[in-house]
Amino acid sequence: MKADFKILIIEDELVNAKSIRDCILGGGFVDPQIRDNYDDALLLFHSSKISKPNLVICEIQIKGAKDGIDLAKEIRKISACKIIFLTANYNSSILDEMLEIEPDAFLLKPCTELQLKAAIEICFKKYRNEKYKSKINLSPREFEIVKLVKKGLSSKEIAEKLFISLETVHTHRRKILSKNNAKNFIEIINLL
Repeated sequence: MKADFKILIIEDELVNAKSIRDCILGGGFVDPQIRDNYDDALLLFHSSKISKPNLVICEIQIKGAKDGIDLAKEIRKISACKIIFLTANYNSSILDEMLEIEPDAFLLKPCTELQLKAAIEICFKKYRNEKYKSKINLSPREFEIVKLVKKGLSSKEIAEKLFISLETVHTHRRKILSKNNAKNFIEIINLL
């Protein structure tokens, strides 16, 4: 699944870009694209030959007349990808501009590898959930039941944990299979 998650790093300091790349590769993701300016990064979203990024890790101060915030505004117009901002230069006007874009994360440099990995994993989880929610049809309660089945809980344990009857759990399980045309719960779990 992580092989489907394309990441773009926009960083004009090569040492920082390589450090971010190493963190991404260490997390089990595919080798990310690296760009150091607005124009080159935006080209990736307009190219029909390259897979579009699902996550952009963007330094705010980049080469050229336009910065990372300008780039993120353009990306938001053409893509629903996740965005993580990085910067060493933080002030309230930068915060106000970032909040307009609604980034998925913001990290103040220097950040630790653990902080960066956590932000990337959160974005990956959001991406995965959004991608598969469109593939399977579940109510919030049904989604909760599937997650508990995935953790290995029996129907009886699920009933006790959710304070519902065993028969209600069985009804939900039958309904989950029926409305998703699945033969068994393994098919449903594999979609999560």
